Amino acid sequence: IYLLDVSRLDGRAAETLEAYVRGGGGLAIFAGSEVNPDYYNQALYRDGQGILPAPLALEGQLTPPLDPSEPDIELSNHPIFAFFVGETNPLIRGVKIDRYRQVAEGWKPPSGSAVQLLAHLRDKSPLVVAKKSGQGEVVMFLTTLAPDWNDWAKNPSFVVVALKLQSYLATQRRLDETRLVGT
Repeated sequence: IYLLDVSRLDGRAAETLEAYVRGGGGLAIFAGSEVNPDYYNQALYRDGQGILPAPLALEGQLTPPLDPSEPDIELSNHPIFAFFVGETNPLIRGVKIDRYRQVAEGWKPPSGSAVQLLAHLRDKSPLVVAKKSGQGEVVMFLTTLAPDWNDWAKNPSFVVVALKLQSYLATQRRLDETRLVGT
């Protein structure tokens, strides 16, 4: 499931989404200007007990770099970004991020938790945060998918990231077991 700058979920949708993830489903969230941080924090983060990897805060703006060759995104060695780590493909270095959704002030992934920082911005602000929840996983991008806050969707690297993200969220361990009819 992909939530692309969704303001809030109606009715019991948050509970249903949480059950889906905990049961083995994959969820990608792209958080832009339409996202209501208060709602997400209350319904999906719940002081770290929910499926949201990090508490959301206000919009932030990434200041231009002093050195124009400095990339806006720094990646970790995670299956979604492995293709780009080690400079095997420098396309992602050309992605420009103007605005992003900040996390709550002072938040860091708790040590020993199921939360992982997959990418951060040049100023060390989190950009992609993941959380294992039950049998499933949530990957949250703290910027838009649409080219409103960045130019990533216009960069060829995004196609690779989208394919790797889909593959990661739909891994074999989350597929239903094969069963005989009538069992």
